Amino acid sequence: MAELYSKTELMEAVKLFLTERGFILVQEYDPIFDPARVPIFAYKDVDGKKVNIGEGSREEIFVDIITERRINTEDYFRDREFIKSMNKLRIEKANSAQFFRHYFPNAKIYWAIPKYAINNIIKTFLVECNAQKIGILEIHKNNLNIFVVKERKPTPV
Repeated sequence: MAELYSKTELMEAVKLFLTERGFILVQEYDPIFDPARVPIFAYKDVDGKKVNIGEGSREEIFVDIITERRINTEDYFRDREFIKSMNKLRIEKANSAQFFRHYFPNAKIYWAIPKYAINNIIKTFLVECNAQKIGILEIHKNNLNIFVVKERKPTPV
């Protein structure tokens, strides 16, 4: 049976992966994200130009962490209805990626998932991730017991 990784271990592996690629990490739970709790947000200025969050010429990435051993599509792409809202708000296939994309439409959205869970994922989960343009960061430990992160970018639909 594969060793389970903690959320902290996965976050540290992703942070190292992003900083090695020139991204600047925003402090965890930075006040700019209130009331949301964002596990990892990083950005990289394009063409050496300094710009503010949400403006052009900046590559932004949100990464949410999934630690479950088995991933069920229904748990991450579930229709939700808020009956106490003014017009019975309904969100189809609601998930954290939609939330981040709503407030930061220019950011790339990823879910970091341990390889042991990827091996147990049913195909519909990956199809839904691709349809919603959610990238996957697959994480595992190599023979030297060091975390390795492999990026699976969403393909155009």
